[in-house]
Amino acid sequence: MHRRASFHSTLGALIVLIIGTLLFGVLAYVRYSDNEMERRGSPNDPASQGQALVAFENNVQELERDVVGLQRRVTDLREEMNHIDLELAANRLLYDNSNPANPWIMGSEGEKTAWVRTRETVNFNLELLKSQQNQIENPGKNLMRPLEDLIREFQNELHEVMQQITDADAKLEEDRDKLLTKLDDLEDAKDTAQERFATTKSELLTRKSQLESRIRELLELRLTWLDEIKPDGKILERELGGHYVILDIGSRDRVFNGLRLEVFQYVKGRYVPKGFAEVIDTDVAMATARIVAEEDGRRNPITKGDMVGNPIFDTQESPVVVLAGEFKRYNKGDLSDFLSRTGATVIKELGPGVDYLIAGDRSEPDQDRAREYRVTAMTEDQLIRYLHAGFMPKQ
Repeated sequence: MHRRASFHSTLGALIVLIIGTLLFGVLAYVRYSDNEMERRGSPNDPASQGQALVAFENNVQELERDVVGLQRRVTDLREEMNHIDLELAANRLLYDNSNPANPWIMGSEGEKTAWVRTRETVNFNLELLKSQQNQIENPGKNLMRPLEDLIREFQNELHEVMQQITDADAKLEEDRDKLLTKLDDLEDAKDTAQERFATTKSELLTRKSQLESRIRELLELRLTWLDEIKPDGKILERELGGHYVILDIGSRDRVFNGLRLEVFQYVKGRYVPKGFAEVIDTDVAMATARIVAEEDGRRNPITKGDMVGNPIFDTQESPVVVLAGEFKRYNKGDLSDFLSRTGATVIKELGPGVDYLIAGDRSEPDQDRAREYRVTAMTEDQLIRYLHAGFMPKQ
């Protein structure tokens, strides 16, 4: 009876020892995992790693205190286990985990094999506890390697960053040299463009000045069209009946029968035409002319003192005339013959000394030259007004 009670007591102690050993191992592993997390901190935040290190040191101190208590507990458990071992050996009671229904057997070789297996299991757990205890008792040694790895990782990252900075500096220097070269090229292009602009501007200003001068010259050299004539003589008397007038010029002044003269007067400096008279009789110093046209016989009749003249006739020398363009009523030959009979000299080209240009259609180039030489121009209709009655064009 006493032996049975001792056996149950020994069995309960063994179960408690095994359960305590397993609980201790689980507790140590959990605490070790927590310590590792606290020691490492966040891998992406160096600041949190420093804080984690401080927290880890505090945990180590707390674990050291726990280790001391656990060591005492292990010592007590070892003594109790030795005592239980002796009790089991004395009762030849072995543990066989191959038969869950009745794991406790007595004696035989099989009993010894099961017991050896149990001892190996217990020893394995003890070695595991020792290893975990060693890690807990030497936190600095275990901490150094992660710190060294972290430092090495930081150094590698720093080296990569420094290499990137070096490459960036080299690229920046290269780009800077290129930009400076480009800037020099742009400065040269700018200087060249400014010189070209200054030259072009000067040329344009010179050309502008020339054109302005030319415009002024052209404005000053406007083509002058015949609008009044100079007097060749004047009326001495208008005979009774009013159809004839006596002139103060005669044959000595190159006057001839058939010469048509315009009658005009100046009123307050203004040229006022009054009509036409045609010579019908000449004397040495005088001539008789018949009035063939009168502008306003009632209010402004032709009278004594009026002046007479013909642009293509001159009492002193022959006027020089040029025919240009195409004419509608007479051809150039007929007009040239009439001018010659009247006393004018007809030439082909405009130039210095020309008095009149008879301008027909399409005579613009000759009109431009007449403007340059300041030659007075008249139209075909103006010229025909001075044709005398006896003029007959050639067939």
